Amino acid sequence: MNHQLFEKVLTSKALKRNLLVHVAVPTRIDGPLKGIFFNDGQNVWNDDQASFNQSWGVGEAIDFNLHQILVVSVSCADGMVRLDEYSKFVDTSVVGQTDWITRAVGGKADLYLKEVVEVILPFAQSFASTLPTWMMVGSSMGGVISLTAMIEYPQIFTKIAGLSNAFWFAKDEFLEYVNNAQFSFNQHVYLDVGTKESGIQKESETYINSNVAVAQVLLNKSLGSLTFVRVEDGLHNELAWKERIGAILHQLLKQ
Repeated sequence: MNHQLFEKVLTSKALKRNLLVHVAVPTRIDGPLKGIFFNDGQNVWNDDQASFNQSWGVGEAIDFNLHQILVVSVSCADGMVRLDEYSKFVDTSVVGQTDWITRAVGGKADLYLKEVVEVILPFAQSFASTLPTWMMVGSSMGGVISLTAMIEYPQIFTKIAGLSNAFWFAKDEFLEYVNNAQFSFNQHVYLDVGTKESGIQKESETYINSNVAVAQVLLNKSLGSLTFVRVEDGLHNELAWKERIGAILHQLLKQ
């Protein structure tokens, strides 16, 4: 075992919910650690805590001692509240598209990210000191909030990994937001999208087209690096993300 994993439930007054927080640190610490933050944290570590009994297995995906990393993850909210917290913009078009979305959702990303920066990161740093900049990782809506974090807190989140990103959510508003954002050469972005994100071809095309649109905007920005991958036959589930997260983390940690 190359890391120690700690678990704690924190009550957030700002978000009005409990947060399942995990912090993992190397068994050998040589100095300030590289910090990595995961959204949808219940899916990061153990199958028995994961939403669909399939975790990303991050503890086995990367050598904590070799890379000298601290990883903190925070569980997402339930249902529509997750969409609220992971999007800066409200989307009314999704109401009624599924039986569980019964109202306009989104618009609370600023509140969520403030809690991450002012509460969760300092809590994680009580376990070990970290470098001043962080990587943020997420899938689907977690990818949306990761890119948002880089834009809102560029001095903190200089690397992001977004897998199977739900950039179709509030697409026009989000695309304009990214287009108007300022980036810098010390920022590194990894984005991917599977060709089979949905069992319905039209929905898969919506994922692909929205990811391509965001990637095209980012190509014209002053980034240190941008990696955009179409994952052939890539599905929208935890197992698919587990299979590629190790290589993604290795790539970003080198930059």
